[in-house]
Amino acid sequence: MTKFTNVDSLLTIEHKRKTHFRFSINLPEVIKNFEHGTPALEERLKAAEKVSNAGYPLGFMIAPIFLEDNWQHNYLELLKTIKRFISDIPLSFELITHRFTKRAKSNILDVFPNTQLSMDEEKRRFKFGQFGYGKYIYPKGLMSDAKEFFIKNINSLFKEATVEYFV
Repeated sequence: MTKFTNVDSLLTIEHKRKTHFRFSINLPEVIKNFEHGTPALEERLKAAEKVSNAGYPLGFMIAPIFLEDNWQHNYLELLKTIKRFISDIPLSFELITHRFTKRAKSNILDVFPNTQLSMDEEKRRFKFGQFGYGKYIYPKGLMSDAKEFFIKNINSLFKEATVEYFV
């Protein structure tokens, strides 16, 4: 998985479709506000288009997905933006909603006391993780709506796409 966009030196390598590229992408405002010093969405999609045209298998990880304030419209626009860059080829999608632990929240607030990152525990559901620690995730109904939204729209826009997982 990468946010790296300097892919030109990789385009002529004989990869035999055994090397998969997976680009980490998100809404432009998420990249601007929370992924400091990383390439913009369009730069990542141009790099993805290049590796796709070179025959590499391609996927996208959308993370973290923020299910707030007009999220359906914003993420539909993101999917449509991907479609403008990537022709009808097999794609994979990995979808990860925003979640946080108490410790992560504390660390983030220590470093970025004025963060805009949504970490209101009252709006989340507490769930124990596989390693025994707890995390705050979106409520079940919202998660179900989001999963349905993404699968429906990805299947509609990308005829040969696979959603690997949604969490």
